[in-house]
Amino acid sequence: MQLIDETIENKDSRTTLTRVYHHGVEIVRVQVERDGYKPQSYARAAVLARDRSAWTVLAVTPADGWYADCQGPVEVRLPKRVTRLAAVADELAKRAELILG
Repeated sequence: MQLIDETIENKDSRTTLTRVYHHGVEIVRVQVERDGYKPQSYARAAVLARDRSAWTVLAVTPADGWYADCQGPVEVRLPKRVTRLAAVADELAKRAELILG
């Protein structure tokens, strides 16, 4: 898959990493969001419908496996969080690629 876009948004207690990839004719979006509240955090990969009307989720990674790794004092939390979210996003991108074939 070819990475075509990446954004990182940090607002209040929420950090969101979004990556968009080309996989052949498919467009894949990987989003990992770490919110201050674990139940509102998520990590998922989705493919855009060919008519560009909707995203279909291909794979998810439960927050239980990465949420706690993103904690710490404010001055170290953001770099540590982005690094951990990037690792989760890498894993999801590989899984999406395998699913799409």
